Amino acid sequence: MKTPFQTKTLEDLRAEMMKVSDAQLTEHGNLLRSYCRPVRGQGIDRGWLMQLNEARAEWKRRHPSKKFFVKETEGPIKATWT
Repeated sequence: MKTPFQTKTLEDLRAEMMKVSDAQLTEHGNLLRSYCRPVRGQGIDRGWLMQLNEARAEWKRRHPSKKFFVKETEGPIKATWT
């Protein structure tokens, strides 16, 4: 994927990001991150920033972080990592 997604709505952008592979999503995120670097005398394009945030959200949806939880048992309570 050489250029960022060309969509008109946020829902279309999310649908397109769900279809791509992890490698393509990573490549897209890296490209967007380079687009979102501030340039002297110019601001950051909010369109690129929105796409970058959506790419990060899609990555987190695919790869949730491990969370700490308490497993209920008959004996003493045991804490486990998932």
